[in-house]
Amino acid sequence: MLPVIIYQTRSRWTRTLLVAGLGTALAFALPATAQAKGHPHGSTTTTTKPAGSTQSKAVAKLVIKANSIGHVSVEPAGTTTFTPATNGESLHVGDTVQTDSVGLAEIDYASDSYTRLDVSTTFTITKLTDSQGNRQVNGTLQTGETWNRTVALTQSESFQQQGGGTTAAVAGTAFVVDCTSPTQCTFTGVIDNVTLTGSGGQTQTLNPLSQCVSTSGTLCTAPSQLTPDQLALIQWIQTNVFLDYIEHGLGNGIFQPFSGTATVTNGVVQSFTPSTPNQGFTPTTPNSPPPPPPTPQPMVDQTDPVCQPVGVGCTPEAGNLTTAGDDTITADSLSFQLSGGSDNGLSFSYQFTALNTSHGRFMDTTDSTTVDMVTLYKPSTAFQYTPVGDPDTDPVDSFTYQAVDNNTPTAVSPTKATVQITVHNPGTGEPD
Repeated sequence: MLPVIIYQTRSRWTRTLLVAGLGTALAFALPATAQAKGHPHGSTTTTTKPAGSTQSKAVAKLVIKANSIGHVSVEPAGTTTFTPATNGESLHVGDTVQTDSVGLAEIDYASDSYTRLDVSTTFTITKLTDSQGNRQVNGTLQTGETWNRTVALTQSESFQQQGGGTTAAVAGTAFVVDCTSPTQCTFTGVIDNVTLTGSGGQTQTLNPLSQCVSTSGTLCTAPSQLTPDQLALIQWIQTNVFLDYIEHGLGNGIFQPFSGTATVTNGVVQSFTPSTPNQGFTPTTPNSPPPPPPTPQPMVDQTDPVCQPVGVGCTPEAGNLTTAGDDTITADSLSFQLSGGSDNGLSFSYQFTALNTSHGRFMDTTDSTTVDMVTLYKPSTAFQYTPVGDPDTDPVDSFTYQAVDNNTPTAVSPTKATVQITVHNPGTGEPD
């Protein structure tokens, strides 16, 4: 049986989601109450809207779950009073929505474009359309956390959010903004790319699985990368990916497709049963480069880089070989194999990186060819060195080799082995 891990969140979407992914059964229990972030509730001073002022004709809709009624308030544009919000009420440019320590809300700009507010969040709508009526959604997060999602936009449309002096702009994506204060916010890319612009005009591109912290409008030097496992265990992201699929029918981006049966009561998802056992959110990164292949090490044996005799049972030996003598060419030949291997099961070959054989011939006897520095030789290849000429000293030839991963030719062993071959001169008195 797979272990069950309980993850709690500050959110209170009333549901229990049991999913399997990352090789572990994960039970995400979202409690009925959660700790507040410590953001203050809005002012309670009563004012009236100035006479004659108007709001934009464009409206958004506020969606409040039943269990969050009474925990979400709205400060209409032109006022300084937060009043209890109602589910389905219209929102206009300049309106500010605030959730308390247990309240959650969603602002729908269109059926496929919205912002969800976590607990203890204050968010203001700053734009909904341009003068031509094109959808151009802008919002500002003072404190708290939001989930932002929109499908692909046309050239005349935009979807932006400000936080801590930084603007996040997208063409169709999902991203998270988390502001612990009005001046410090963390932006997390989840689906597709996000372009961040700091107060000084500097920019950063957030790819999926990356984060950038902005302080007073100054962006991070470089986004930090998250692993799929790390992203999947951020409960606010998991919850919203699930809601996007169940409530809006939108795909789940970095997570493998899933299907099942959801039980909904009064608009609240009570349970989700996967159609396949152990099916759930299994992170993948289709838009990210694959991890580098494992290093094929140790693929050479620097201590005993050759072995003799050739064949089964070849015994590793030190890399200092000596021919029997230089007067009888046939007897002087040395036969050996290279020594080493892969401790992680990779299929590998040997490749020569240096050949200094000016006093002899170095052959691949398996194929009866001269050894070169291009060919990848099988570990079972038998090699033969034969002296050429009759020197009066004991000259030394040498070669160096490395190991190469057969599946990824650019992955080579981190070390190389060098073998020296001494052409032995038995001494004076032998016939030349």
